Amino acid sequence: MLTTELIELPTSFTKSRVHSLYSDFRKLAESNPEGYSANIAAWKSALWVVLGTPGLMPDTLLLTADADLIALFDTSLLGTPLALDTVFDQLVKDGTLIPLKQFVDPARAPIRSSRPWWSNVPTPRSAFSWALSKTGFYDPNWHSALNRVHGTLRPERYVAVSCIDTMSNLLLDAIRKDYAATSKTHHEVITIGTPGGYTRSVYTKELFYTLYNTLSVPPKTPPYTTSQRVSVNLSETDLDVLLEYLSKDKPRLVYKDDTIKIDLSAEQVSDLVPISEKDRAVANMRGTIEAVLHRVDTLSAHITVCEDKARVALAAGRKPVARYALRSRRLAQSSQESALGMLANLETTLHSIDTATDNAGVMAALQSGIHILTNLNSEIGSVEKVAELVDELDEAVADTEEIGRQIGTLSQVDEDLVEDELQELLQEQQELQLPSVPTTPLPKVEEKEEELLSSQLNKIQIS
Repeated sequence: MLTTELIELPTSFTKSRVHSLYSDFRKLAESNPEGYSANIAAWKSALWVVLGTPGLMPDTLLLTADADLIALFDTSLLGTPLALDTVFDQLVKDGTLIPLKQFVDPARAPIRSSRPWWSNVPTPRSAFSWALSKTGFYDPNWHSALNRVHGTLRPERYVAVSCIDTMSNLLLDAIRKDYAATSKTHHEVITIGTPGGYTRSVYTKELFYTLYNTLSVPPKTPPYTTSQRVSVNLSETDLDVLLEYLSKDKPRLVYKDDTIKIDLSAEQVSDLVPISEKDRAVANMRGTIEAVLHRVDTLSAHITVCEDKARVALAAGRKPVARYALRSRRLAQSSQESALGMLANLETTLHSIDTATDNAGVMAALQSGIHILTNLNSEIGSVEKVAELVDELDEAVADTEEIGRQIGTLSQVDEDLVEDELQELLQEQQELQLPSVPTTPLPKVEEKEEELLSSQLNKIQIS
């Protein structure tokens, strides 16, 4: 297995290919497309190794391309790779990587749309750029080389699209779990408010970063190759990228300025409701609760320290120091009680907001139902009209039954005549089945035959 000083290169870096990988292979795109594609795929695997190795990149979801990255692949046998800029250019062209500046550009098309991410609605400026590109004076393609010098990399951060999709799913799982939590989880502020209630769906950015700066990643989740679950720390840039992705490409939240609102039921951007003043107020309230909780924890630690100091001072016979420590502890306890009272009031307020929000939802549903029923009733008409229709229906049914009875009388026949005809048919059948009585006399037996028969009978009797 080939290695550099800091990383282990992937298995695609075979001895038969490694010299090509470290060469300036950009010309292979025309002379040997298959070899060019194989080299790009191998370098992509190597970059994913870098991305999945903790400590090599300042961010988890972004590759930082610069001279340090090139130096990371230096080896004593192979030297410095000469085509990393070609690799980045191709990965950007394929949509595997997106330059950070372009990713956060409001004009960027959604990644999952039918258009590529780098395709925007034509504007006079883009049309002008296209015209210039045809003259040869302007190149619209992305170039990662520093000052267009092949083999170099200009300082730039690139978003790894597959990684943000994977990490966004893990983030949504964590949010979904916290949204419905009924018992204390990894952070106490999560359980304040009604489980599944509105107030748990809004955050300040600071609170959001505090809650979700660490995610648990299952084993063998690219770009991580570990066989065990790992905890991944996300930078603020990582979280900003995830917010952008989850608001545009996989719409599950909306954010503006310092406020974030989650909507796990959304399926498209149009389903997301813009941030309102109520959202900002509730988010700030949750941020205040987080600050108060932090202060309570700090005061608890201070109270413990003061108690320990008082005991040590008394054991050493230094009563003034012990008295000061106890006085400081009392002040901390008083402040903590005040903070806890404030916390209780804030929590009660959040529960009241959730209840009022639910009530407003019920009222809106009732009003909608009333509106629907009113429209349907207006289509049907008045009660008197319905009664008239029912009477007309009853009359129509009665007429139908009477018509049926009248038609039935027309088809009636004399049952006695039918019975007589049936008896005649039966009599005819019986006559056909019995043999006829003979009408001619039977022929006489000759006298000789009678004598012969008589003699034979006599012989039989004698014997």
